[in-house]
Amino acid sequence: MVLDIPLSSSSSANNNPGSLLNFDPSILSFTDDGKINGVDTQRAKERAELEAQEKRLEELRRKIQMDEQRLRAMRNMQEKEAMQARAAQSQSQSQ
Repeated sequence: MVLDIPLSSSSSANNNPGSLLNFDPSILSFTDDGKINGVDTQRAKERAELEAQEKRLEELRRKIQMDEQRLRAMRNMQEKEAMQARAAQSQSQSQ
């Protein structure tokens, strides 16, 4: 039997600091003698969905930061152009 066991993302790995492979052992169930007897597929699926949502959230955060940087750059350019236009206008009025 082959089990598809998801690996945790780095953010989830912080919740499992002892896991070197970023594996979430909480999805496993064990017998009394310590052998693995199953995988909580529902928990594994929920974990995978949560990790996908966390990844999407991080991507959106990065996109927002990039958009904010572009917006600041555009505003700075507009302010610079407005100052140059005012300076040119005041020079033409003083002549």
